[in-house]
Amino acid sequence: FSRSFLENPDQPPSAVFGAWRSAVSVPLAILTGVLGIPQFSPLSTSTELDDKVQYPLFSRLIPSDAGTARATVAYLRNRLDLSFLGVLYVNDAYGSAFHAAIQEAAADREEGDRIEEVKGYSFSYSEGVADDTSELELAIKQLKESRFRVFLVCFTVSITILL
Repeated sequence: FSRSFLENPDQPPSAVFGAWRSAVSVPLAILTGVLGIPQFSPLSTSTELDDKVQYPLFSRLIPSDAGTARATVAYLRNRLDLSFLGVLYVNDAYGSAFHAAIQEAAADREEGDRIEEVKGYSFSYSEGVADDTSELELAIKQLKESRFRVFLVCFTVSITILL
């Protein structure tokens, strides 16, 4: 929100452009919805934001993770003949929704043409908070000890510094 809105709330903005991350767009979409202000996001892809009851005035400029998940599953199954998939993801609006979308896309396929098992390994991360890597290390350890030999990694670029 602009400084002018905070100083003069009688003249709200016509719309809000942003945020880029789903983890930011989710609470912002609740606020803009309550205030009756449309919100447009250029990069927030979480399927959580598809809920028009919870986020009535939210719109995105790119497809949600549901479409990406369907294409990913089709590629992994049809091109790589993959039957088992591990997903390492950050436990936030983006990572959790993408993991759920991958599981749903895998289950929606025809019998014999689906990935038989998709298992998620999650960890928490908050940018700017002390870089505690214990949850990430545990998730990676669990993934290493599993039978999965192919896995997706789903988190933002800022997390790569922990690896």
